[in-house]
Amino acid sequence: MKEFFQTILKSTEDRVKNPFIGTFITSWVIFNWKPILYIIFSNIDIEKKITFIKENYTDIWYYLWLPLISATFYIAVLPYISFVFEYITKFSHGLRNKVNLEARNTALELQIGVAQNEIRLEEEKTTFRERNSYNLMVESLQDQNKSLSEALEEANKTHLETVTELQKQNEESNKEFNNLVSNYDNELREVNKNLNEERKKVVGLRSELNQVKLQSSDNYNEAATLQRELQIEKFKSSRLKNPVTKVLSIEGYEILEYFNSKKDVVYFDVKGEKLLETEVVSDYSRGKKSSEFFDESAIKRYTNMMFNTLTDKEKVRLS
Repeated sequence: MKEFFQTILKSTEDRVKNPFIGTFITSWVIFNWKPILYIIFSNIDIEKKITFIKENYTDIWYYLWLPLISATFYIAVLPYISFVFEYITKFSHGLRNKVNLEARNTALELQIGVAQNEIRLEEEKTTFRERNSYNLMVESLQDQNKSLSEALEEANKTHLETVTELQKQNEESNKEFNNLVSNYDNELREVNKNLNEERKKVVGLRSELNQVKLQSSDNYNEAATLQRELQIEKFKSSRLKNPVTKVLSIEGYEILEYFNSKKDVVYFDVKGEKLLETEVVSDYSRGKKSSEFFDESAIKRYTNMMFNTLTDKEKVRLS
């Protein structure tokens, strides 16, 4: 039974959902609202209600034709009317949208113009700031250029004074050098003269030595002595070739070679702090590694040491 009623309800629901039936029912209720309200809200008996409705509301136009025409019009004709109105409305909407679009375009153009003017204004401000900054930079560079020019002028003045001073010093140095060269030339001529005399002595000694060798073997010791003297004279002659005070380094020993005013050579043992004979230096330097150096500070120091350690008699010998 329950299923039967459910089937009836579902079938009724499907029919009510049908567009035409739902529209017909709605139209029927609209045209017959008076009898419906009379039946629902009247307080008289139902028989009287039915009798009253039969007598007053039995027109077929209200029960059938008007609801049917209304439903048919609503289902079949009203959509086309709505379409016509929609088409007309669409045209009016298009005009309205066009007007609105033109208004928006005008507003956008105004906004674009305002934005462009603002951009130009910002560009002008930026250009003005850059120009102002450039002017300030130019002024700063001009000030720096002025300062540099003054510093350069001062430097040129100082440089000119320095160059002038250096030229004077150079002239004085050239004079001193020329004087020194002239002195060395004079000394060299004197040395050459002494060398010539020493060579003559050497030649004479060689002749005497040869004669002594030829005379007798008994004079061998004397010949050896003469040969030794010859070797010493040769050593002296070799040292007199360059008569400049210097230091001899022989096997680690340092010996000051000093030339006095008479162009005689004198040797001073720096470590032993004593004078050495020329023969000793000649024998000691023979066959040994030796070197010469001209360290002015060392020569001056050793010369002072020599004069400080010598006796007055020895100093007279060196004068």
